[in-house]
Amino acid sequence: MICRVIVDVRSMAETLDYEIGSGHDVTIGSVVQVPLKGRRVRGWVIDLFDDDSSRAWPGDRKPIICVSSDIAIASPATVSLARWAGAHYAGAAATVLSWATPKPLPHSVRTASRVETKPIKVGEISDYIRSQRRIETFVRTWPGDDATATVAALLSAVPDDRSALIVTPRQRKPSVAGGIEQFAETDRDRTIAWEHAIGGTAPVVAGRRGPFIPIPNLGLVIVTQEHSDTHKDERTPALDARTIARRLAADQAIPYVAIGPMSAIGPEGVIASQIACGQEPTELVVPGTRGHWPLMEMIDMRDPDAGSASLSDRFFGAVRSTAAAGGRTLVFLNRKGTARALVCRRCDELATCRDCGALLRPSGQRLVCEHCGFELDTQTCPTCGAGSIRRVGIGVDGLRNELDKAFPNTVVHVSSNNDVVECGRGEIVVGTRLALRRAGYFDVVILIDPDGLLGRLGIRSEEMAFALLIDAVGAAKPATAGGRVIVQTRRPDTAAMRALARRDASIFEQDTLERRRRQRLPPFRGLLEVESTDHDAVDDVCQALRAAGAEVLGPEHKRSARAIAFVDNSRWIATMRNAREAALAHGNSRVRLVADPLDI
Repeated sequence: MICRVIVDVRSMAETLDYEIGSGHDVTIGSVVQVPLKGRRVRGWVIDLFDDDSSRAWPGDRKPIICVSSDIAIASPATVSLARWAGAHYAGAAATVLSWATPKPLPHSVRTASRVETKPIKVGEISDYIRSQRRIETFVRTWPGDDATATVAALLSAVPDDRSALIVTPRQRKPSVAGGIEQFAETDRDRTIAWEHAIGGTAPVVAGRRGPFIPIPNLGLVIVTQEHSDTHKDERTPALDARTIARRLAADQAIPYVAIGPMSAIGPEGVIASQIACGQEPTELVVPGTRGHWPLMEMIDMRDPDAGSASLSDRFFGAVRSTAAAGGRTLVFLNRKGTARALVCRRCDELATCRDCGALLRPSGQRLVCEHCGFELDTQTCPTCGAGSIRRVGIGVDGLRNELDKAFPNTVVHVSSNNDVVECGRGEIVVGTRLALRRAGYFDVVILIDPDGLLGRLGIRSEEMAFALLIDAVGAAKPATAGGRVIVQTRRPDTAAMRALARRDASIFEQDTLERRRRQRLPPFRGLLEVESTDHDAVDDVCQALRAAGAEVLGPEHKRSARAIAFVDNSRWIATMRNAREAALAHGNSRVRLVADPLDI
């Protein structure tokens, strides 16, 4: 017998064939040790066949050294998914399988049965799940919901002989009765959880690596907090668990449901991908969603009676009254330093780009848009032409000082690390996104400078900023419990601010998707980012991208070289192959490729 093996070598994308000696029990998905160029390497068996020279590599075949696992680590479906992910994210299947392989290797299968729950119907989705018909849809809920009730309702429709996979961020994972969580602290405990996951019908709750667990009889794939950027891996290949989970469900022809207060706008989002493919998007709104939002109050900082340049009178009044009533306050500002927003002293309008609407930045005697390249030769207001502009904004440290002076008898916490902030009655938390890892909910959440957050540089920065604002809103109690969110803004008419004011994130999604359609940005084209400290490597990758027909912006040669390429979805696979080969040609240079593909 011959086994075809994907070897754990980053620079090798092809498979190799090895003989299976007597005494070796090998199945598809087994982890084996094989000889390669005088050394011993790990590999994953992806195929088995009889000794037939027409199917094997020419020349003498070497035998495998040993079988490392008593059970298959990857099913044929897992291998197929890993190869798909490697090709779409400009990486290698071996890297993906390496991430998906538990450490230490499992050697047993543990039985884990489902916990019986009371059936709950969730619209027509329950019928699709019960009959195992293919559906792909988005369920919209409110910002503070962890989707526990919705997940339970979906799981109640899964047939008894089927399992389910719930892919979720660790910080906001839903509570699943009888679920097998893959978030253990030690390697050994994670392996034990993996052994339980493949041994029964209990639902599996996992993070980014969840889609690569070979769960038998899978009947449903769920992704919670679809808007969260924690689903995206920072390593290369920069896999996105949402896209991988959708692909898994498509391969298995089973229902796929994404849940969240907003749907991701890039290729990984259900609604966005359906629109990009010319389909009618499907969505279900959880009953009572609008009532679970906190009360929203917008403060127009252009109003002369609003207060100072950075903090409104309403800000101080809300903090004072909440502290006096023994409530908990979160002052959210995702910036540690100083602001770079510019405001005209005459008309009090933000200095924004006339072409793309991003905030303008000072550069010497000019104002420039770092987003699209627009420039003004003089530092004058683009709205009224006045020559007097000023910086506005405040950082976390400055904000904390302001609160200490205004409320000397009130405890003010600053969230500056990964620890969960414990905020008592009548106390205040000042912080960035780390403050959202809170214990409990706040009576009042105040968003200090959402305009600066939404105006940052980057093709997808606005989407990520709005998702962060949604998470901040979710830190407040619902309106029924007296929760309030106060938003200070100089741009109340933008889609983001209108969406918050109306408690409807779809307003922002629709506006952003329409702009991206016009500009041919993701998901209407694929996006690839290239970065390295080796400028020559980035130059070569860019040449390969242009040769494949991609539109390349850059590279920018600074301390590290960086370029962005837009690729037609129909040319994605071939273009990624060219980019990866060009990157590997610079053997010792680390080239980071971050891909946002849409699989149509």
